[in-house]
Amino acid sequence: MSVNLTSKETVNAILDMDGVNEMEQRAIWYAYVGNVTAFNLQYEEKEEIDFDFDKKYPNEMHPHIALTELKSLMYNIYTNDGNCFVQQKWIDLMQGVIDRMESVRDVKRNEEQVLLSSLYKTDVKISHGQYSYKGHTELK
Repeated sequence: MSVNLTSKETVNAILDMDGVNEMEQRAIWYAYVGNVTAFNLQYEEKEEIDFDFDKKYPNEMHPHIALTELKSLMYNIYTNDGNCFVQQKWIDLMQGVIDRMESVRDVKRNEEQVLLSSLYKTDVKISHGQYSYKGHTELK
């Protein structure tokens, strides 16, 4: 187990995602602060918390990558000993964003499966960026 530092640019991109409300943005911000704090405590480092989140240059991030990064951020607010620097109410808000993003991802995946199944006139399974049908596997 290790604590990985999430970059300010990554957090900025997540904050700019459509559908993330002001309270959820605050929760993600607190997670960024908690992540830097956990990292510094775990590794006796002196990483500074960058309070300058410049919205002039928004970063586009694919929703799948944003989901992965948000889950990573959530994991990395804890030290190896289990110390956490974010209140539970903010963790709950972040979990709500993660759950919503996973739900949207699952709906899109199901829509793709239905479309591909009708195209190939057979059941199509989508898993880990690949789809398979009639014994064949191809990259999406």
